[in-house]
Amino acid sequence: MLQLLAETDLTPEQRRYATVAQDSGRALLSLINDILDLSKIEAHKITLENLNFDLPDTVDDIVQLMRIQASAKGLDFHSRVSPEVPRLLRAVRTALPRAWTAASLGWAMSHGL
Repeated sequence: MLQLLAETDLTPEQRRYATVAQDSGRALLSLINDILDLSKIEAHKITLENLNFDLPDTVDDIVQLMRIQASAKGLDFHSRVSPEVPRLLRAVRTALPRAWTAASLGWAMSHGL
């Protein structure tokens, strides 16, 4: 439904809100999937997924979700990904919420994003 809304005539601010609402829905779906994954762990029926992702885009998506809440509290919310960090990463997504193991780099980040 939000995609249909986004295809109508909206002001830039309304379009931004519609986009953030759509992204929030996706984030909620991801959270629900993480909860379901936890039940798979308990049942000993878990699989790992190999994924490629764009770190700056992922961070930007999260910042967009948080920016409206921060703005409502009179705060600015910004992020910066160091240029030394590779843009594209290959990771193994585990069933733990927002835990990623960057297989291509041999390091892990698990920061409740």
